[in-house]
Amino acid sequence: MKYLALFGVIIFLLFAAVQINDPDPYIWIPVYLFAAVMSFLAFRGKYIKWLLFVSGIAYLIFSIYTFPPSLYNWVMDEINNTSLTMKTPSMEEARESLGSLVCFIFMASYFFYSLFRKRPSKYY
Repeated sequence: MKYLALFGVIIFLLFAAVQINDPDPYIWIPVYLFAAVMSFLAFRGKYIKWLLFVSGIAYLIFSIYTFPPSLYNWVMDEINNTSLTMKTPSMEEARESLGSLVCFIFMASYFFYSLFRKRPSKYY
């Protein structure tokens, strides 16, 4: 789990860094920085279970809420797009949905690991 958490720190910091030119960086930079902090805590072996649970549920709800109505149309738009720039608002929402889904996966993995690990955490 330690290496997964270190990977999480790195990718969430990178995710936050590329949000600078996003239309709404004031939302997404803190979202990814929070995930990076939780990953860093997991890397250090410190799990705040209630915070992992609440943030994981929030990430999942947001991911479902912003998931594109047509997955096929979104994939085709991405394939036809020759650059990484956002061409339509639906493309931006779909990318945000996937970003929050990645955050959910990491928060859920830390939460379940903290439940089943043999060594108790100092934090609850």
